[in-house]
Amino acid sequence: MNQDTPIWNFTKTGEYTVISGYHLCNQLWNHLSLEEQGNRSLIEEAKKSCSGIWTLNLPPKIKTLWWRILHDGLPVAENLKRRNIKIDSTRLMCGDYPESQYYLLEHIVKVIHDAIRDLNQWDEANSCLNQRNTENERLNEESFQIQQMVPSSARYYCQIDASWKNDMEAAGIGNQLLQGSTSIRATNTPREAEAEALRIAVFQMRALAFGKVHFISDCKTIMDDELAQYNIRATTWKVRNTESISMIQDIVSVAKDNGFTFSFSPRNRLRLVDELAKKARCNNQNYSM
Repeated sequence: MNQDTPIWNFTKTGEYTVISGYHLCNQLWNHLSLEEQGNRSLIEEAKKSCSGIWTLNLPPKIKTLWWRILHDGLPVAENLKRRNIKIDSTRLMCGDYPESQYYLLEHIVKVIHDAIRDLNQWDEANSCLNQRNTENERLNEESFQIQQMVPSSARYYCQIDASWKNDMEAAGIGNQLLQGSTSIRATNTPREAEAEALRIAVFQMRALAFGKVHFISDCKTIMDDELAQYNIRATTWKVRNTESISMIQDIVSVAKDNGFTFSFSPRNRLRLVDELAKKARCNNQNYSM
């Protein structure tokens, strides 16, 4: 009985030849399914991506990592198991999933997003801190400028301001010494609102037994005209007749008995009390002083 011998079915003689193998490869390639051709295109695209990695302006470690990712060459549990390397196939990071490149990349992306979020929060916190420091520096500078205006005989200084919109709406007043503000009845003019704010502040200081208080306002006509006459020991009857004459007389009367003094300051040095007054007017809030 003759011994069995291998037969090459693609030649008449049954013997393998290189040319027959070449023709067979061409026939197989031409009969690839669309799915296989699609896979081949993906492989070609992956190869192009791999070659493009080395031209990127990235650290060598990053280039190597992505080259290995595209070649499915990371030593994750699934890849090691496929190469018959004994290893626990559960995901080493959390144990919930098999450790694969997909979940490793998902973890990397999460870490990056968390780092970006933390960086943004850090930048925001630093920005807020810088704003607070800048605001504190501004307030300290304004406070220093105000203190330069206060007479040496005064024990306290009190910044006063009023916020006025029209004669139909309530006005707002602010008091820096008490850190308070309130809305008041509508007044005919902004000057009348300023006079009312100062009158209220003067009566409050007297009620709280504050002596030798120096009042500061940005209403020049009141501080440098009417009340300046009091500072040079003039009588209240020399004050010109205005809609706020009765308020000025009340202020002068109380100031005379309590050692109160007055001076003008530009609005840009009274920002805190100006904000208090505007807040009270806009919110039409009740007394909070």
